[in-house]
Amino acid sequence: MPSTTGQLYQQIGRAGRKGDPAHAVLFFNKPDWCTDGPMKDLFKADCLRQKLLHQLGQEGQENQDRCCSVHSDDDSCIFTQVTEGPERNTKRRKPRLKRRQDTNNEEELKSQLYRLRDQWYELRPELVFIGPCGIMSDDTLNRIAKDCHSIHTCEDLKLVKGITNMSINNLETIIATIDRLIPEQNTKKNRRPVLRDVTNLNQ
Repeated sequence: MPSTTGQLYQQIGRAGRKGDPAHAVLFFNKPDWCTDGPMKDLFKADCLRQKLLHQLGQEGQENQDRCCSVHSDDDSCIFTQVTEGPERNTKRRKPRLKRRQDTNNEEELKSQLYRLRDQWYELRPELVFIGPCGIMSDDTLNRIAKDCHSIHTCEDLKLVKGITNMSINNLETIIATIDRLIPEQNTKKNRRPVLRDVTNLNQ
């Protein structure tokens, strides 16, 4: 809700610059329920149009078919949040970053990736004059093995330089190979033991 009548003129004026009938939507929250100041005469169940014209010195204007009263039905309002009781300051928690276990299987992963590339190459006879690098280059395989701890999804894999025009099935196969050799680290916290009341125990 604008805090001054001047701001209110500006907001409503923007809605009808072309002279056509228009609506001005004013969003407000709890602090905007003004009981004093320049807004107290406007925040009423009276016709807002007549109030504004009175402020501008234009009296005697005919009423429109629909009154632009600020006291509208609830059905015409937009509610973005309805809360009861004290408002809580809730901060959005940052998503916990996934981590993989240190299994020292990076070299084995690299070997498995080379085998997969050879298998996929055999299914692509059109690459016979290009070689297995037509599927993935050696640099790409080495980069996947090196960055495997930060690769968790197919979207992460697509960020690796050299992964182009690869089918989703092949991407999922690579992710499954990484998961098998270097699984995700269990980030669940162990539950704390329940504290017992030891004040009444027999000595």
